[in-house]
Amino acid sequence: MSAQGRELELAIGRAAARYLREGRAHLRRQFLPTVIGAGGYIRPAGDAPIDFLGCTGPNEPQYVAGRQLAVECKETSIDRLPVGELHESQRSALAVVHGLGAIVLVVCDFTARGEVYAVTWQRVAEFYAKPWRKSLSLEWFRAMGLLLPETGRGEKGELRRTLFLDGKEHWARAHAQEAIEAERLANGTISLEVPDDESPPAPVRSEYAGLTKEQIQQRVRAAAMEGSGNALARSGRRGKWRKGGSR
Repeated sequence: MSAQGRELELAIGRAAARYLREGRAHLRRQFLPTVIGAGGYIRPAGDAPIDFLGCTGPNEPQYVAGRQLAVECKETSIDRLPVGELHESQRSALAVVHGLGAIVLVVCDFTARGEVYAVTWQRVAEFYAKPWRKSLSLEWFRAMGLLLPETGRGEKGELRRTLFLDGKEHWARAHAQEAIEAERLANGTISLEVPDDESPPAPVRSEYAGLTKEQIQQRVRAAAMEGSGNALARSGRRGKWRKGGSR
């Protein structure tokens, strides 16, 4: 794991300590079991566990107290996360705890953008069920996940915290949902089914009918750029708008 990946885990751990003080959640880092082999070398003794495991507390407003909570951390320096970054053993472990009723979040840090997202395991599992998928794009995370607020990131002398339970929708979520639907349309696929307790993505807009994949993507990008300009104008704080669209 890169230094940035470790930094994300530390930031999640610091947020967990804050949530514990607030009575919202208790989360502990899980470590890979190791043994000392021939020649004194340390080697892994089993599959990589889930990064963080714990439970919700009585003061957590979104979930019932006492539910198991699992968080898996990923980071990427490009605008997509290759499917291979979430190993089969990790996916199996996440599926098991989710099947037992846990709240399971996959947290991904897009380091070049300064954006961190939390996506539920249900969404990720649906993604991996499509064999033509090669990577989870930034647009996919914006459409399916929540943008996580952070404190101390990039600030000298400050400790970074990634508040994984306090995510909000990205301002460009609607455009991102259109991009995901456009990709499905271009690939001849139908919309993904979602669990009963989740809202489905926005439907495909009729203006995309008959267009090529490249034409659809151009329109979506243009709409997203227009939305960015409108958001900046409404904010009245152009000089304080951070790269990637978040403050």
